[in-house]
Amino acid sequence: MKRVIGFLYCIALFCTLVFSRPVEAQIPDTLYVADFTLTTDVINRVPVDTVTTFNTSDGNAYAFIRVYNSGAPDTITFKWMHDGKLYYNFDARVGNADSWRTFSSVKTLSGNWTVQIISPEGETLEDRIFQISE
Repeated sequence: MKRVIGFLYCIALFCTLVFSRPVEAQIPDTLYVADFTLTTDVINRVPVDTVTTFNTSDGNAYAFIRVYNSGAPDTITFKWMHDGKLYYNFDARVGNADSWRTFSSVKTLSGNWTVQIISPEGETLEDRIFQISE
């Protein structure tokens, strides 16, 4: 009887070591941009339209994103470039959510523009290139 109990104990220990892993090893934290929209306005955290270019008469150019973040709250950066030069950085807090919405905007100055979404590690997650015309 002692041999049977010892044998069962060994099997239980073996199964515990082989088949159980910490949750972190199974599901790594993930942060990615699920949607990225250029728009002329955002109302109640929803873009009013989708555009690929702007006019100076629009007043502002908005970059709206929806982010998936399975990790701890963190900060991403909207990096706005105007005619190849850094124009503005906006740091946005991103909470732990399947659909965290946030946006940034700049005044509409004519020229060539790029807006990049930068991860907390400094990598470009997404970008959009567009023009603002007179």
